[in-house]
Amino acid sequence: MPERCRPLRALALLLALAPLAAGCEPGGERVRVTAGAFAIEPRGPEDPPVVGAWGEELRPGRKLIAVSADLVERGMGPGARAHIEGLPAKYVVADQVEGSGRIEIFMGTDAAAVERWGEREVDIYWVEP
Repeated sequence: MPERCRPLRALALLLALAPLAAGCEPGGERVRVTAGAFAIEPRGPEDPPVVGAWGEELRPGRKLIAVSADLVERGMGPGARAHIEGLPAKYVVADQVEGSGRIEIFMGTDAAAVERWGEREVDIYWVEP
């Protein structure tokens, strides 16, 4: 193998192993979706918690996503673990959004982060709970 190809081969191996590093198995389903973001208002200690569609508490610091109904039908239901390409953490499905082929990433109470993220196309893959 030519010397100049070795770094490219190493990069390809790292990219292939990314799902494993994120806690998802390569056998999980993969799909391209539109990804938005959402935040909640800051809560006081006396305020009731904000909960998602399946009763999961939405607390700042948690890595959660909301998904459209078509993704739920494909197996990305409550508690599924997802890897979003370009983001380092695993996310847990905790809420639903309207539309099709869509996810929204929970940004805690950081409205500025929601604006910075905007809306973009990303590849995701997941493993059912």
